[in-house]
Amino acid sequence: MKLKILYHSGAGSTQTIAEVYHELLNCSSCSIESVSLNYDYSSLEDIDILVFGFPTYHCAPSTTALDFIDKMPAFVQPVRLFVFTTYALYPGNALRKFIGKAARKNLVLCGHAAYRSPASDGSLLLPHMNFMFNYGKTVPKLVQRDVSKIRSILRGQTAIKVRKPGVRLYTILNFPNSFIAKRFKMTFTILMDRCIQCGRCQRNCLRGCWEDTEGGPVVNYANCESCFKCIHHCPVGAIILTSGTLKRQKLTLSYYRDLKRGLLA
Repeated sequence: MKLKILYHSGAGSTQTIAEVYHELLNCSSCSIESVSLNYDYSSLEDIDILVFGFPTYHCAPSTTALDFIDKMPAFVQPVRLFVFTTYALYPGNALRKFIGKAARKNLVLCGHAAYRSPASDGSLLLPHMNFMFNYGKTVPKLVQRDVSKIRSILRGQTAIKVRKPGVRLYTILNFPNSFIAKRFKMTFTILMDRCIQCGRCQRNCLRGCWEDTEGGPVVNYANCESCFKCIHHCPVGAIILTSGTLKRQKLTLSYYRDLKRGLLA
């Protein structure tokens, strides 16, 4: 069976889990890649199993994940789906919403998971709390459990179709926060005395929000989903939300490499 792991990741929590899946599966028929706005869906035509990961923002799937599944052509033959999400506080109905859309693409749900993960927004905005910078204590065991489920599908064992998660009513309490976040996006400040115009913010932005100009990088907020990857991955800390951002621990690539080693241990 041919399996593909696809993911959308903000600062890096979802990508890290996807990479751990790939390394633990360790099979020649398994490939991994990030989604993109111009993804070539023809590359999925011959797969048997799709593993899809995305971050939860304000109890909902990331905009990029929703855009990706909306644009995806329906499969001619049923394809098995295992889907996971990473979240900081609550997963809400994110899995349920994504799985509902996936079902219309002839993707048959065989499993789902949600992992408490570092918070790309809370780590920058809230008082320092250790859980905002780490995966949940049970995540390593949960990942091992879920990879075993995927292995059983790859071995040709019968995968029982599972139901999507039930409705989480507590998301009603998050509605004001979600509404404000979508209506009033936080703006960035670029510290030009720090900026080295390396172009990383532009290259890293999946939604194409950054543009390099002679005067330095410029951001267009129209397509921004506030993943804050540009802030966390700026090599010189030139992109900030507030003056306090400068002193905050960032979720950098090296930081996630250390977390990944812990998940694989």
